[in-house]
Amino acid sequence: NKEPNKQYIQKTLDSVNRLQQLIFDLLDVSKIQSGQLHLNITQFDIDILIKETIASFQVISPDHNIIKNGKDISVMVAADRQRIEQVLINLLSNAMKYSPAANKVYVHTEKAGKDFIITVRDFGIGIAKDEQPRVFDRFYRAKDNSILISGFGLGLYICRDIMKRHNGKIWIESDGKKGSVFYV
Repeated sequence: NKEPNKQYIQKTLDSVNRLQQLIFDLLDVSKIQSGQLHLNITQFDIDILIKETIASFQVISPDHNIIKNGKDISVMVAADRQRIEQVLINLLSNAMKYSPAANKVYVHTEKAGKDFIITVRDFGIGIAKDEQPRVFDRFYRAKDNSILISGFGLGLYICRDIMKRHNGKIWIESDGKKGSVFYV
């Protein structure tokens, strides 16, 4: 029976991917601390990036339904495409990781004057109000779920720095029970 071998190989690949992501995150943290995280600014359509990121995530995680709503932004932006994609990937990954019992994640886009807002909403375990200001701190993990869910507390720290370098913002709203909403 080849099924146990297949499962073993899949678990090994998952472990390698987690280790690789940790290495990338630690390198980014090192670059942030030394002021060496540089942006590669190009012009691109933000809607295309959002749609491509959602489509690739939907393939990786078919158990979660990622629903894009709101009006298309249809804006060409001058930004680091790879780093903005990194922010979106981190938010989608967290939304799925912290909502194992829920199967929907909403991505909402809107234009507000010269700004545009991307919202990622999950229906998971939420983040307590007193912990919300700290979720963007390096190595911070929410107390209630740090044992149950794997991670190192680096993703949102990196996202905050990327958004700051783009003169943008990232923030959270959560009632601590019925999921979280991240805004970029």
